[in-house]
Amino acid sequence: MGSVMEVRIISTNQRDAAPVTVSFPIEDYEDTYRKLDAIDAGDALARDCYVEEIYSDYDSLMALVGSEVNVDELDYLAKRFDSFCLSEDVRFEGAAVAAKITGIEGFINLSFCEQATVIDDFSDLYAVGKAHYMNKNSGGIAVSDHDRVDFRRVALDLIHNEDGQITPHGVVYLNGMELERLYQGREFPLYIYKPCVLLVGAQQRSDPASDITALYLPMPQICVERALKRGGLDAANLLVNVESYSVSSDLFRWIDWNGEKLEDLNKMASAIASLDDKELSALCVVSDRIEPGTACELRDLAYEMFPEHAQPEPEEKPPEQGMTMGGL
Repeated sequence: MGSVMEVRIISTNQRDAAPVTVSFPIEDYEDTYRKLDAIDAGDALARDCYVEEIYSDYDSLMALVGSEVNVDELDYLAKRFDSFCLSEDVRFEGAAVAAKITGIEGFINLSFCEQATVIDDFSDLYAVGKAHYMNKNSGGIAVSDHDRVDFRRVALDLIHNEDGQITPHGVVYLNGMELERLYQGREFPLYIYKPCVLLVGAQQRSDPASDITALYLPMPQICVERALKRGGLDAANLLVNVESYSVSSDLFRWIDWNGEKLEDLNKMASAIASLDDKELSALCVVSDRIEPGTACELRDLAYEMFPEHAQPEPEEKPPEQGMTMGGL
């Protein structure tokens, strides 16, 4: 995982402020948001970042230069790119040009679309046909079809019978591609960028039918706060459901998730994420004897067993002068 793109950003609120260059995906969220805040940019919701320049191997992204975007949109898109293999890179670039994608929402939605076929090498018709067949069948091939389908013939039928668009990235066949609007400017589509201990869904306790915001724990606290703001959620009135976890379920056998606070779940996930496989196995054995019934108890047990991983609790900032706690 490394930098996918660097973006030179000008604040839409302070056009005369010095530009800030940000590397995506973001590595240090606290530092990045601090730099953007200094020029009155980087809001969790507003598209307050004017793209002055982009440095990336993805040529199609040059269409974003001169547009206004949200910093978290750029971060999400970069994470999508970071998971692509070479063939997905080529398909995205070719489809972006052929479909004339120019906006950040379109790029994010295109990153989930696998319909298009891009031919950048005509020398292996079998590979071309196989790739096209997979694109038309949700990225998969049934075992029975693998030996039955003549992929070379599939490629020839495509080349001779369909209209392709010549682009700098190859000949593109959109195959009737229609972008599904998974992202519409607010909630990002579910996407696990890197392994997380807990995948949780948060929604307003007062409205169980409200949209669910996905959180991938552990997360930096500033990212949790921004995700809740993007989801329109009140942190003091959350209903949190644990959807899945990446470690053995035995580790959590004694925990009743009902009533657990998001903050406690995040701290527990952070403690568990710091352990290697051997330490996790040891924690699982001991927890079966201790029977920790809450996220806090399991976190404390992990740090008691492996104090070298313990994280110091952040100091609470005192209220600003003239401001009472009741006014916060």
